[in-house]
Amino acid sequence: MEEDEATERLRAIVDARSADGLLLRTANDVPAEHVEILENAGMPYVIIKRHLPRRPMNCVISNDQLGANLATSHLIEQGHTRIGFVCAKPGLALTQERMTGFREAMAAGDVPIRDELVRLEPSFSDEAGYQAVRHLLERADRPTAIFVASDTMAIGGYQAARDLDLQIPDDIALVGYDDIAPAMLLHPPLTTVRTSLQVFGRLSAQLLLDLIDQRLQPPQRIVIEPELVVRQSSGPPPDKVVPIDRSIRRLVASEGRLMSQRVVVTGRKGPLTEAVTVAVADAGGAVVPSTRVAEPGDMDAAVCSLDLRRSVEEGLERGLADGGAMARALATRGGGAVVLAALGPDGRDGAGLDAAARAGLEELVRTLAARWSSRGVRVNGVLVLGADVVDVRGPCQFLLSEASAMLSGQVLCADMRGPR
Repeated sequence: MEEDEATERLRAIVDARSADGLLLRTANDVPAEHVEILENAGMPYVIIKRHLPRRPMNCVISNDQLGANLATSHLIEQGHTRIGFVCAKPGLALTQERMTGFREAMAAGDVPIRDELVRLEPSFSDEAGYQAVRHLLERADRPTAIFVASDTMAIGGYQAARDLDLQIPDDIALVGYDDIAPAMLLHPPLTTVRTSLQVFGRLSAQLLLDLIDQRLQPPQRIVIEPELVVRQSSGPPPDKVVPIDRSIRRLVASEGRLMSQRVVVTGRKGPLTEAVTVAVADAGGAVVPSTRVAEPGDMDAAVCSLDLRRSVEEGLERGLADGGAMARALATRGGGAVVLAALGPDGRDGAGLDAAARAGLEELVRTLAARWSSRGVRVNGVLVLGADVVDVRGPCQFLLSEASAMLSGQVLCADMRGPR
């Protein structure tokens, strides 16, 4: 929601005292006014992944300066001297901290920073990452390595390299940030800085309970130390940097968009289908009514929304029917992507039901993938556990994009409950 609307919503919560405490997560830096509203009302709060420099507050944050230093130092240790930096929203505190860590590592390694190899985009989307990385790679003096300080942007960077016929890491090394679920499924798997969302959730919830019960007094600041996860996307620089052939223009879609343009969304209308529809629209795609699947030329991909909360068996049967129908329609037109997006049990009925949902979805996805991969249809899945209203935009956009072109038969699992 917009900042003005969020401020009014926050005032309403405080005035009604409808909660004993508040966990606050914002897309941008938390407004100082929001902190003042909570503190003036005496309401315990914890801000997740955001803070204001030199402003004491209750927060759980990551040491982003250290994380960026680790990522950049790794590239320098590999022998790179022409290193690009890509991030977004330059006004954010975390962006400034990651930039500082990048600059510190470059200075410590006696590697010059070239301003023309630094790109700060307006958003952390995969499309913004695509545009930024492609801009750097098309330069005559292109870098041999890029620290993309967001895994979502790095997914776009993979597609940019592929569209320019560059191999990762042979021609260009990439390092990301956050270690989101798709990072290890990329081809090759992405080297990245890990900041665990589950750890953020657990520490934030525990801190809020301690503040509510007055076991701790505000302000409290918890800093999580990130770690570098080295995978296969970050090798040494090539012996020779070959200029890009300017005739290459293999874009996935118009204006660099990564999404398939026409996507059918099936399933009972509700929060999950709404979230999927938003995912398609945000990435520049168009939702096609499922009644038109008889016209295969009208679709490029499909997302089958499944609700496994009431009955795992019935939900999987629906997935087999819908997924099979969508795969058949796509095979008729020469191929495409099918994603089974499932909302799983909330855990109140025990871990056994969780395990059954996960195992059942994985088997269903493998079965459909094996059946249709030879006809150019890739089938993958997303399982979200423990949430009634979910945001599956990131995983769905990834699995529908060409960045996942080498994946089929895989299930991404997002457990929204954190460790129990």
